[in-house]
This record gives sequence, C-alpha cells and structure tokens, in this order.
Amino acid sequence: MTKTPHETQPSRSYLQHLVAADQHQDVVAEQDIVNQFGVLLIKKGVRISAGVSSTLQQHKLRHRLEQSIELTTTLSNRGIYRHLQALLESNSEYRQLHAAFRFQAPLEKLLLANPLHKVLRQHLTIMQQQAPHDFEHSLFCGWASALIGHEMGLSSERCENLFYCGLLHDIGLLHITRAEDGKLAPEQWRSLQSHVLVGSLIVKNCDCFPSEVAEGIAEHHERLDRTGYPSQKPGEQLGLFGQIVGATDLLDTLCKREKEHSTTPLSLSLAYFRVHQGAFKEAIFSAIFRILSRSRYQPPELGDDERGRVQHRVQQLQPIQKKLARPLEPLSSLGGTFKKQVSGEAIVLMSIAITETLNRAGMDNAHYEQWLQGVMDSSDSHALVEADAMHYELLWLFKRLGWSIKQLLDSDSAPSGTLRERLYDYTRQIQEALDQSWPLYKEQELPEEANKQTA
Repeated sequence: MTKTPHETQPSRSYLQHLVAADQHQDVVAEQDIVNQFGVLLIKKGVRISAGVSSTLQQHKLRHRLEQSIELTTTLSNRGIYRHLQALLESNSEYRQLHAAFRFQAPLEKLLLANPLHKVLRQHLTIMQQQAPHDFEHSLFCGWASALIGHEMGLSSERCENLFYCGLLHDIGLLHITRAEDGKLAPEQWRSLQSHVLVGSLIVKNCDCFPSEVAEGIAEHHERLDRTGYPSQKPGEQLGLFGQIVGATDLLDTLCKREKEHSTTPLSLSLAYFRVHQGAFKEAIFSAIFRILSRSRYQPPELGDDERGRVQHRVQQLQPIQKKLARPLEPLSSLGGTFKKQVSGEAIVLMSIAITETLNRAGMDNAHYEQWLQGVMDSSDSHALVEADAMHYELLWLFKRLGWSIKQLLDSDSAPSGTLRERLYDYTRQIQEALDQSWPLYKEQELPEEANKQTA
C-alpha cells in the first residue's frame, strides 16, 4: 500500500548515505522538517549529522525526506555527460558502437538541453559518490536504452525519456539495505524487490517526465514469461520502457559478472540472452542482435588454464542441472493447487520457463551431450563460453525458483500435507545443488542482478 505524503517514513539506508555524504560536503535541511502532525523536528539549515539522522528515523514526515534536503554540490547535466563520455571512452567496444550509430549528437542534445530535477540529481550524486559501480551501471543502461530505442525507430523524444528511465532505474537501491556479501536470504530478496517501486515513486513525485518513465522503472525486472518481479504482470500489460531498460540491465550485468573471470564483450552476451529468450519482446531482442552484430570486437581465445576451468565447470554443472530438472514437470501442473497465490503462480511459470529453456538448448537429450563433448574436444572457445553461459544462467533461474517456493511456503496460502513436503524437499535439492555449483566459479558471490538487480 502506497503511503500518503503525510505518512512518509524516512529510509534508514538513505539517511545513512546522507550522513556519509555530509563528511565531504554540506548536506542540510532546505526547509523546516516536520513530522506528520506538523511538529518541528529539524530547522532549515541544519546539517544532516548522525544525531539528526537518528531523530528523523523515529518519525513519519509530512514531506518526503529527499524533497527537504539540499547538497551544496550535485551533479549537473554536464557532469553526468562527462561521466558518460568517460565510460564510453574506457571501452573500445562501446566507442565503436557509439561511433557506428552516430550517437554523439543525439546524446549531447538529450543530456544538455534541459536541467534534471534537483531531487534526481541528488540521488545520482549520492550514487556516484557511494555506489560508483551502480552509477556506472546506470550510465550504461541510459546510453544502451536510448541506443536500442533509436534502433527500434522510436522518436527522439521517447529516446530521451528512455535514456532517463535507464539512468534512474536503480535510484531506489539507495533506499534499501543490501547484503554486504552479495548473498541474499529470501527475506532480503523480498526487500530488494521493493527498489523498483521506490525508484518509480521518486521519479513520479518529481513530475518531470511522462508516466511511462516511472512505469518503466517499476517494471524493469518484470518479464514476459512472468518470472520477474515484483508483480509478475502478464506480458500484454507490460510497457515498452521497462522491457528495454530490463534488457540493458541484464546485458550489462552479464558482461560485468563474467569480466570478473575473463574478458567478455557485449557481442558474446548473446549466448546469455538465449536463456532469457521468452523474457523480452521479440522487437527488443532483434534490435539488440542488430546492434551487437555491428561490433567488430574479436574476443581473444581462452588460455589453457582458463579453458580448463571453463571445461571443468561445464562438466560439473551438467549433471547437477539435469538432477534439478527432473522435478520441474510435476511443478508446472500444480497451478490450480496454489489458488492463484502470486508466489505459487510464479513457481508454475518459472518451472515452465526453465523446462522450455532446457528443451531449446537440447539439454534433455543425448544430442546435447554429443555436441558438448565435441565442444570440449575442439578449440572453439566461443562455443565453450556459450555452453558455460547457458549453464550459469540456468543456475540463476533455479535460484529464483527456490526463492519463490520458499516465499510460498512462508505465506498464509502455503499448501499442506504431501505437497508441502514435496516443495520443501525440492528447496533442499536446489540449495544442495547451488552449494555444489557456486564454488566452481572464481567469485562465489551471487550475480550482481540480485544485489542491485540482476535478472
């Protein structure tokens, strides 16, 4: 339930960010801050120190906190533009695509024409200072979303709005507490899901963009196959902006995650997107494929050590995922049993999506095993990376399935008897398999998508 402006509880996480920012510049109350009854809490001009933060956390405020705060220095549109230019210059593939699409002039026009709302600049400033990886990710998503919109033939105005939708899609992360080690318990996963609604509300309250920008932020983790979050909307109810920003969010996350292990260019991310083929509109996939096909980047061949590690992972993961896949078919037929409970419906949809992915990949028959053995014996690094990508993304889908089952079992609508035991047993199987699988990777943390946004 959305709170009214007279029942605004300040975010503990955002207050902590403001206190940290106050160590480097003045962060002050721009106006008197009062509680929902009009009682003065903080006078105009007072700095947001740890003590002030503690006071504010104990009250509901008449106005949203970010609307009552001022930073002495915030990112300007030109500052955002400079950071984006630095990002594009740092990556040869980004530079090549940017030049190939002659995107420099449109980028300057959309970023330098109209000043961004001060509340939004405040959030981007906090993110740039205290969550630089998230800030860089947001810059990429803004640029790539506008590029996809341009390739799809959208108007210049809609491409501009797409840029800001991508740039601002994760500002809600500043208002939630995140796991320090990247590993999320089910209750932390539920909290993480709220960042899309928080960010959407902030943008909506600024009233400076068309409604599809806020809607796109709210929907950037929704998927056509209804395996996303937070509401698992039917595909026909999803807007274009959320789908485009969600695709760029996934694109950057996949590449950045793999770059912890080896150099993975955007062009090789197509292997990952095949796992998510039913998650996004076909027109978006087509635009991404056309864009990435223009990349002339040639990935280096895997070295002997890296190739050996990838081969070992794929060989180890294949039997684990086959074991996990066996109970999927019964789950997909239990829709009526769950009485349309949201988590229950997500379980059914996810199990169907995973089954279809396994079928598309041919991972349920001997032909796949023969193909995989051929890849193992050949020198085709691209095919080996693709097989590794498929297995990794399937692990992530199984992880999300386990969270959904746990969410159902903890709810008031949880099934009882034999079905309950079957679901508990399956969650144990999933956890056991994941415990065996994640250590096969150099970094044992979960994908960044889950700790933003992932998926």
